[in-house]
Amino acid sequence: VNARQAMPEGGELSIALDRVRVNDLECHLGTRISGDYVRLRVSDSGEGVEGANLPRIFDPF
Repeated sequence: VNARQAMPEGGELSIALDRVRVNDLECHLGTRISGDYVRLRVSDSGEGVEGANLPRIFDPF
């Protein structure tokens, strides 16, 4: 919904899924468990998010 609203004159919305393998080294640096994961990537050609709103982008509405 937000991507569509950010592109009132039209634009491009991309959604991609791919498989990734997280190894033990990557897990040591974070909190993930090694193994296979699915990565979801979403992007659009909209105007972007104002800097003041970035800290709240994952807040529920």
